[in-house]
Amino acid sequence: MEDIIDITVLGENFSFLSSGVAEHTEDIVNVFLSELEEVDRNFSGNTIGITKLVKLLLATMNITNKYLEAENELQDLTGNLENHIRSLEFKLK
Repeated sequence: MEDIIDITVLGENFSFLSSGVAEHTEDIVNVFLSELEEVDRNFSGNTIGITKLVKLLLATMNITNKYLEAENELQDLTGNLENHIRSLEFKLK
C-alpha cells in the first residue's frame, strides 16, 4: 500500500510516496527528524559553514553509524547464541 508522506526538513516541505508499512514509515521519519534536531542543536551556536546539506549529511552519517553498531551487536549476539546452542547440544549427547 502506498501512502503519501509529508515531512518538513530544515524548513523545507517534502512529499513522497512510501510503499512500506505506514507505521514503519512514521518511525523512520521520526528517527530521522530526531537525529536532525540533535545535529541542529549541537551546531546551533556555530552556524558558520554549517549548511543544511552538512546537517543532513551529519544526521545521515549518525543514523548509519547507529545502524552499523546495531548490526554488529546482532552478529555478536547471534554468534554467542550459536555457541551456546552448540554447547548445550554437546552436553545433551
